[in-house]
Amino acid sequence: WSMAGIARVASPAFPLALFVRCAFRLVHPWPERRDLWTVVSLTVGAPLYDVTFRDGFVGDVLTSAVRPLQDLAYTVFFLPAGLDAWRVGGLYYVPGGDGGGGTFDDAAASVPLERNWALHTVVLPACAMSPMWWRYLQNLRRCHDDRRRWPHLGNAAKYLAAAEVACFASYDPSVRSNPVWVFCFVAATVYQVWWDVFQDWGLLEWDHVGRRFRLRTARLYRWDWVYHAIAAGNACLRFVGMVTLIPPVYLSRATGLLVIGRGGPGIRMAAETAAACAELFRRTAWALLRVEWEVIQTDGAAASSSTVAVDGDGPAAIGGPDLDSLGMMEPMSIELSGDGRGPGRRSPSIRARKWWREGVTLESLSNMSDLDGV
Repeated sequence: WSMAGIARVASPAFPLALFVRCAFRLVHPWPERRDLWTVVSLTVGAPLYDVTFRDGFVGDVLTSAVRPLQDLAYTVFFLPAGLDAWRVGGLYYVPGGDGGGGTFDDAAASVPLERNWALHTVVLPACAMSPMWWRYLQNLRRCHDDRRRWPHLGNAAKYLAAAEVACFASYDPSVRSNPVWVFCFVAATVYQVWWDVFQDWGLLEWDHVGRRFRLRTARLYRWDWVYHAIAAGNACLRFVGMVTLIPPVYLSRATGLLVIGRGGPGIRMAAETAAACAELFRRTAWALLRVEWEVIQTDGAAASSSTVAVDGDGPAAIGGPDLDSLGMMEPMSIELSGDGRGPGRRSPSIRARKWWREGVTLESLSNMSDLDGV
């Protein structure tokens, strides 16, 4: 076997084996994976099932995984074309002349995908719109179950606005230079930032004495800078997250060919990769305060009292409850009702654990192993 022959076989075989292995591990062993897919199905199945905090949390995480979902969809479409091109012998390895090294060329597999109508007009846009659609339906279900319009309809409007902005830019890229679309893009993003601060985190409260907004007094992190840093980073990266909803390429209706947006392919690839990573980082930081606020709201004592954090060194209770009363959320179980053949109405089972003496840190609250597992 020559190096060229080995490279020609290994170049498609290794990625394919890795992809198949990962796909296999998602469902095997099934007894261990059943709970994972149950949670995903309850999120995707909105509004057929009642919605818990866990379901909404999973839905929010999926809205930040648009680019990974699109890459996964592209891979599924690429594999058949790549294997076919490899079979006919014109793929991947082009030997170099004069004893030099060879290069890899996937053009034979890419050409069919550049004109694939289903991929570029259905599948990839669906990867961007579906998570927001699921969250939109979840909020409508919450509105129906709670018999309250606010805040559920306001939250649903947030996802609807973001989906509309991304949808127009996906199917008609010319609108990206339209002032009306730019205004809607900015307005939808600012609305998301506002919702994060005042609804998802409950971060600011009105000080009637000083007549200004201040950090909420019920807090679990020791330092104020944690809240300021997460809020500031979230406000900036929200705009980056909105950009990840818009595909960098689109299928031209006039020529039927794939058209790349502004900038060269290398620059676009680097920028899109950085944007996708930044959005995942933003969602991770967002989750820290979202879980903290849910813990505070879940505990009745913390919801009705306050804790004032001393600058720098730690919390001190001033006219508030004993912090030992706060409890960490335990795994939430799914209880079936009805005929037992499907997920009926679920009753959350939450057991409190005293944990303040162990110390509340970024590391402890970022540990999701104790959060609403099934």
